[in-house]
Amino acid sequence: MPTPYRPDLHFNSYDQLLADARNLHTTDWEKSGQWPLAMICDHLARWINGMLDGGLPRVPGLFQWITRFIIRRMVRKQKYPTLPIHAPAALKPAADISASTAIAALAEAVARLQKLTGPIIQTHPFGPMPADDFRGLTLLHAAHHLAFLRPRISG
Repeated sequence: MPTPYRPDLHFNSYDQLLADARNLHTTDWEKSGQWPLAMICDHLARWINGMLDGGLPRVPGLFQWITRFIIRRMVRKQKYPTLPIHAPAALKPAADISASTAIAALAEAVARLQKLTGPIIQTHPFGPMPADDFRGLTLLHAAHHLAFLRPRISG
């Protein structure tokens, strides 16, 4: 029987996100999605770095504005889309990465985000985004993936 999804998972900060990943690393967990902890953390690190550095498919002109509007709405409602979205090749996690390596990569990517200042962040796929929307999207994206891992309850 599949493990239930943690629908109530929500992060208010990058510290909460990293604490959840580290906690899952030190506990026994069950997955209800496709990826284990290592692959989720690797994907999240690749996503953050790809958003900042490029290498992701670029959303063209007017669609950037529409996409940013949709993102802002998702962040405000704290609702990740239920559509099946397939990660582009650049974001597919390594199958053979260890959890400790992937969590360290995620922590490095988060540290990059924490150093960003200013009201606007230049993202490669979506163009300029308000920093609060980008932060919210990052936390929502992480909660979406990490929600498929639930600490195993003994007994």
